[in-house]
Amino acid sequence: MSHAAQPQLSSLVLGGGCFWCTEATYELLPGVKAVTSGYSGGKEANPTYEQICAQVTGHAEVIKIDYDPAVVSLETLLDYFWSVHNPTQVGGQGNDHGPQYRSIILYSDETQKAAATKSLAAASKTFRDPITTEIVPLVKFWPAEGYHQDYFAKNPSAGYCRYVIAPKVKKLKEQIPALSSDRICRTSRDATTINSEANSTFETVSDIRAEIQPPTMADGIPASPTVAAERKSTFFLVR
Repeated sequence: MSHAAQPQLSSLVLGGGCFWCTEATYELLPGVKAVTSGYSGGKEANPTYEQICAQVTGHAEVIKIDYDPAVVSLETLLDYFWSVHNPTQVGGQGNDHGPQYRSIILYSDETQKAAATKSLAAASKTFRDPITTEIVPLVKFWPAEGYHQDYFAKNPSAGYCRYVIAPKVKKLKEQIPALSSDRICRTSRDATTINSEANSTFETVSDIRAEIQPPTMADGIPASPTVAAERKSTFFLVR
């Protein structure tokens, strides 16, 4: 009996705001085999979500993308990055404020560093404001708690998922067919549409905090209500 060879996967770690959102958007791409939410960019070992929210670790919310380079290239993943968040915002994403929501690419080798630097330079030509994305070496990726993994898929009716992630996912799905010759083919306007709309349509929903219930750990222990309240009383809506 013959067995098909398993694809040799590569990984990329980056962050662009809330990892619930970046995880959901990267799972849309053909060739992406797994996306894991986690923390990186700081010095604290084994960080917890409570510590991340308290901004005491230096870590950012990031995702680890495991992908098949025979299907989707590193350059495509990086090109897509500029469409899934606003890399020009300082100190957060939308109304999610804090260094844990900063824009960041963490490279594992010189090839990734060069590709990230080149991609940022190209993207800079499509944005009015300077890109603030950090490009730094990956020291360690720490997977986030279980209740954060596949959050959008598991909690589609949660307020943040319905009002923030779902509209962004819907809009990005319209761009996926534009993948051609292993690059995202788009005009300068296409490259900035999602982010410019996000910048111009900030809204606040007073009752969204009540809609987001404290997540439950895998062992059945509820997460801290304080932490649950941290996320998300305000948000941006991509129309």
